[in-house]
Amino acid sequence: MEAPRNSSPKPKGTRSTAKPKRVPSKFKKVSEEMAQWSALIGDELLTWPQVEARRLFGCSAYYRNGNIFAVLPATRDFFKPNQVAFKFPKSKPCPAKLKVRLEADTRVTISGTFQHWINFILLTDRDFRDFLEYCAYAHEDAK
Repeated sequence: MEAPRNSSPKPKGTRSTAKPKRVPSKFKKVSEEMAQWSALIGDELLTWPQVEARRLFGCSAYYRNGNIFAVLPATRDFFKPNQVAFKFPKSKPCPAKLKVRLEADTRVTISGTFQHWINFILLTDRDFRDFLEYCAYAHEDAK
């Protein structure tokens, strides 16, 4: 004789063994061109003193002495295509002279939520130089 199945609902506080459905990422896959640009910029950043890279949510994050100073898309774009980012420590704001330059640069946006993060849109490979120059300031402040 077969034992009756328990058809009553699970008591509160018990967990289901079913895997939760995977939520699709809000971030789109990075373009082939952007993946190449990120790799080139990342290779350059790794030649700088005391820099290491770590994966972070589909991106490559660059650190100096444990302080993050730049993020490049690896497999996923940020909120906009071809966007990269750098930051200054909360304790050490962006130098005034650089802030004026950043505010005049149309490729730059400063996030409202994360005001210490500065987003930069790469439009052509000629933009690498400017982004690396901005990153140099952030790298210096990440001591």
